[in-house]
Amino acid sequence: MVMRRGKNGPEPMMKPDAILFYYRYMFGVDLSDQLRSYYAVGRKSVKWWRYVLWFVVQMSLANASILFKAANRPLPGNQHPFSQLRFRLSYRRLSLATSAGEANHSTAGLGSSLSSDHQISRMHGREAVCYEGSRNKVKTPKGRPPETCYGCLICKSRLCKGKCFASLHQRLAKLQS
Repeated sequence: MVMRRGKNGPEPMMKPDAILFYYRYMFGVDLSDQLRSYYAVGRKSVKWWRYVLWFVVQMSLANASILFKAANRPLPGNQHPFSQLRFRLSYRRLSLATSAGEANHSTAGLGSSLSSDHQISRMHGREAVCYEGSRNKVKTPKGRPPETCYGCLICKSRLCKGKCFASLHQRLAKLQS
């Protein structure tokens, strides 16, 4: 029995239990789908196992973000709670720093002001010529300058993963010193 608005005020109405359970418990599923959709990981795939893999990764990140936020409540004076984006960025930074294979491509060893802000990430739009590669006159086997879809969002420049990114930011760190 639930109450609904009628012409003469609240009226009692019978609803099936299945509907009541759906309204009571579906909120969590809708919220989970909403959190997963904000920062999608992976791509659509025809192969079902890839979709399932990316679904599990996305769900794990969303759940970890919720648990981290619940465990680390902001202090009363702090107006900026830890968002899901900040959680994912700090997780990414931590996972890149701890993976041995990517140690050469990370910003470790650069100036402290550069290493915390400047990170390589996928840029929007088409591939463009690598700034550092064209500056150093690097060519592909076909004689063209290298193109990349990666770059530094702070510097607003396209950079190849690895050497180009590291060399530009090492040069910038020397200029700051």
